Parts: sequence; structure tokens; C-alpha cells
Amino acid sequence: MGGYVALPLEIPAEVAADLRQLEPLFAVARQVHALGQRLHTDLDLPERSALQAVAYVMFGKAFRTVQSIAALCLCGFGVDALSLCGSLFENLVDLSYMEKAPVLRPRRYTQFEQVEKFYQAEKVLAHKRLRKGLRERYRGYHNHLKPQVASLLRYFPKKHLGWAQLSQKQRAKAVGTDVEYEELCWIFCGYKHTLHRRKIATDPVYRDVCADSQAIRGQ
Repeated sequence: MGGYVALPLEIPAEVAADLRQLEPLFAVARQVHALGQRLHTDLDLPERSALQAVAYVMFGKAFRTVQSIAALCLCGFGVDALSLCGSLFENLVDLSYMEKAPVLRPRRYTQFEQVEKFYQAEKVLAHKRLRKGLRERYRGYHNHLKPQVASLLRYFPKKHLGWAQLSQKQRAKAVGTDVEYEELCWIFCGYKHTLHRRKIATDPVYRDVCADSQAIRGQ
């Protein structure tokens, strides 16, 4: 037990013997603690780039999304999982787009989080009629967010075009995935929106997903 100072107290001899038997467990606990400290240090390195910081968050979200897709397919709901595939596709496009300007674009992506909340509050407050208490609530949100975004709004003048000020189709074209956008994304997004079900059902991608989902469910 080198490196430790004896405490000024007495314990029964049998307790001391039991504690000595637990020393291997204490050693493992100390190793786990040391590993945790090293991981914490490595993950919080000051030289981590803005792109890496955003990528970590996106990969974490994408991992949960993939798990959700697998769970839905196992239950026979592969078609419903298509809308989640749309989220994965958007993550791919956004990361690829940010990679082309790895300092500025990740910064804009991060900055837009509060700006988007501010714009959403404005949309709600623009309605002439709101249920009781809602206007006061959103005025509070608006007033809270306004000083946070005051210096950022000039970067996002086109409120409907998001953090990149480009549509998803435009971003996909910029990174060379415009064909995949036209081929797949309308299916992913069409199912969760209002695209005619019969039109979707005739698409081969839709039919393949349904068949795969049913096959997985039958295993």
C-alpha cells in the first residue's frame, strides 16, 4: 500500500483481513478510474477541431438511429424505418458539406441551433390568435434568445434554408450525392410526409424494404 498515509483509527483485525482480501478488486477500481481520467483528457483535448466536435455528436445520434431502424425492422416495421433513413442521409450530406470548409461551416452549424429556436418563436408569435398563455410563453423564449442570436442573424438571412443557407438538395449536389438524393431521399421523406402511398408502394426501393423487413421478422 505504498504512497498512502495510515489513518489515525483502529479497526477490528478481522475487518482488516477482509479488506486485504478485497485488494484485487480495489486495484481494478483504481485502474478503471485511471482509464476514465485518460479518456476524459483525450476527449477534451483543446486541439479538437470544430468539425470533429460536430461529427462526434452526429455519429452518436446516428448510432441511436441505426439501432432504432434495426428494432423497427425486427418488428416488421421496415417501411416506418425509411423515415429514419432520411435522417442518416441528411447527416451524411451535412458532414460531407462541412468537410469542404471544416472551420467555418461547423461553426455555422453550431450557431444555428439557437437561431433556429429564435426563428421558430417568431413564427409562433406571428399568429394573430394563440391559445391562452402561449403568447406570453413564446415572448419569454423570444426575449431570452434575442441577445444570444443578435450578432448571428446576419449569417442566416434566409430563414427557410437552415444553417447552410442551402436546401438539402443543393447541399447534396455540392457534395456529389445529388443522384442519391433524387433516387432515395424522396422515398425516405415521402413516407413521413404526404406523398401518395400508392406512388410509394410502386417504387422498387419500397418493395425491397418491405420484403427485407418481413424476412427478418420471420427469422
